[in-house]
Amino acid sequence: MKNFIKSAGLFAVISFIAVSCKKDDIVDESSNPIQLKEIRYELNNIPLEKVAKSSMVQNTNKSNNGNYIYDYALLATNPDDADDEKINNLLFKLTEATAPLIKDVNFNQLIISMAANSETQSANLLDLQNTAPNYYYEINQNLSVYGLSLELIEDSLTHQPIAPNMDFPETAELEYYIPSIFVPNIDLADPSLQPLISPNLEVNALEDESLEDNIVGWYYETEGSENVSESLVDEESSLITTNPLFFIDNGVTSTYIEPNPDAVPFYGIDSCMYADTSSGKISSKNNSSANQLKATKEFHSYEHSINLGYGYESRWSGKSEFAISHGYIKANGQVLSLFGGTSGHKEISQINRNQTYGQIQHKWSYHADDDNPKYNSWFFPTIQNGVHYMYWNTYERDWNRLPKGLGTVIRNGGTVRLTGNMKYNSDWYAWIPSNVWVHNTQFVWIDYYWAHWNNSWKSKFRIWKVFV
Repeated sequence: MKNFIKSAGLFAVISFIAVSCKKDDIVDESSNPIQLKEIRYELNNIPLEKVAKSSMVQNTNKSNNGNYIYDYALLATNPDDADDEKINNLLFKLTEATAPLIKDVNFNQLIISMAANSETQSANLLDLQNTAPNYYYEINQNLSVYGLSLELIEDSLTHQPIAPNMDFPETAELEYYIPSIFVPNIDLADPSLQPLISPNLEVNALEDESLEDNIVGWYYETEGSENVSESLVDEESSLITTNPLFFIDNGVTSTYIEPNPDAVPFYGIDSCMYADTSSGKISSKNNSSANQLKATKEFHSYEHSINLGYGYESRWSGKSEFAISHGYIKANGQVLSLFGGTSGHKEISQINRNQTYGQIQHKWSYHADDDNPKYNSWFFPTIQNGVHYMYWNTYERDWNRLPKGLGTVIRNGGTVRLTGNMKYNSDWYAWIPSNVWVHNTQFVWIDYYWAHWNNSWKSKFRIWKVFV
């Protein structure tokens, strides 16, 4: 196994605790009735020709002594968030400890099965202690060279939210995570093909936008390879490759968010019930006159921004991916996705953090149809029966991270569970997830005033009535 390139600023080595599992305790996996015999060492739809030169060790090609191409010590750093840097380094070491197992076709099959049966498309590595103790033992043995174990990593996977709002103490609560393997291409993953395992570190895209949101993946070229080869993986590739993608991640076991029964709307910013001199002049998205009797009324967002200090993006990324997760509960309890497909989320825009944090962005984005009976906003936030509800939250989307909760709401007998692929639970922009249930879209106010701001201390988001 290759040694991690050490640098100043890396977290202190946690003292060694002996692994309790013994060789005699290893369960014979041969009892598994579905076993593959060997791995096919081939790659498909992985951009092997793509490289990130500014992220390489000393900006050179791979040396002959077996060192990594990419400078993981550098990519793991985050001077603005000590807990983030700590987690990056822990996940890197866990990736090194787990990588040799991807030569075992039955390990790959087990991880894919665990991820497929989970709520978050991920395998909780702590569960291996019961389901496959031989793999659990091997990972801990490999981690022991760092004085680590899966248990110690779990204890250290904590993150303090950045810039919490102390008017809402829950925004300052310490976040706890578990060591996990996220499989983003779970529906395509072929366990007979070699996987790519990744420490989930993004490469430097500050000078090359084509590298935006690219992470480094490791694979073995042959069964006899002792050292991993490195490649970049982007979201486009993840949607078409059948090589299993094993992304080591700080995970959660559930996306359910317990609603705060004492939550109140974010009055003063969210309500904004006033006549806007510009709103009444817009009758269509292109600001042209429209025959409203013949046109179709819809609701679209337009103005939006991320406030300064809340750009939840890798330090190596030039853009924040401002996304929305939503759920529409009809009066009969039916839950719909209005954005197409079943994912219930979409990108609003990519915001350049170096130039435009805090500045209003302008981009039309479909929000909902005009559908009756609407929730009566004049009685907001009273719960009403027999009306349609639209719930949503905006967040920083990271395609390579497993889903985390953005809010849970039950109305009309239907349940909306908002989720988003995020690195941390606190990477939301609009509403505290436990308070989402008091922040449904106010269609009646939008109808009356033509537009409605939905702002928090982290972001701004305005929804309009338009005719198309």
